[in-house]
This record gives sequence, structure tokens and C-alpha cells, in this order.
Amino acid sequence: MSSSTVCDSILVKQGLSPQGKMSGQISFSTVSLGTRLRELLDMGYGSDDLYGIVIPLLMQGKVRIDHAERSERLELEDPASKQTRSAAIQNFEEFWAAAGNPQRPDPPA
Repeated sequence: MSSSTVCDSILVKQGLSPQGKMSGQISFSTVSLGTRLRELLDMGYGSDDLYGIVIPLLMQGKVRIDHAERSERLELEDPASKQTRSAAIQNFEEFWAAAGNPQRPDPPA
């Protein structure tokens, strides 16, 4: 089991749209960012995919993830949790290492 990281202490609101559209009624639940990232890893997402989710989420406060059959929106529970790019990268790399990935991921350009 992985150890706790900063990502585990960041709460996000997760909204799911069953038909791939983010308009209309969307039900939101709250989950830790670390938990959601581990779920995405289990679904086959790699480091590049997760970088593309985590960095914008931590910097801008929200991100949309398009899956084959639905769309998902993640928003920081506390908008004051926004981070600089360097802090977001550092926190993701810490999560990545704690998740048992021995090789440090290369940040996107």
C-alpha cells in the first residue's frame, strides 16, 4: 500500500456525466485527489495522462476528463488550494513515487 502524500490531503469535487455532456444535472461527490489518481492508474492512465490532469487541476482549480462513455469534472474543494506549476509538479512526483513507480516521470514541456 502506498504512503500518504499531499495529494491525499487535497479534496476535490468529482462530477460525472453519464452521457458525455457536462451540462444539465451533474451529481458531485467529494474524494481526495490521491484516491482519484489511484483509481485512474488502475484504469490504465499513465504518467503523461495524469500530468495532463493534475497540473491544470492544481493550478486552475478545475479540469475535465473525457472518458469513452462519460465526462468527468474535477474541482478543488477549496479554491485557495491552487498551486504554482512547480509546487503542482513536485506534489505529483511525490504521489507518483509513493504509488510505487520507481522512475520519475518527465514533466510535459
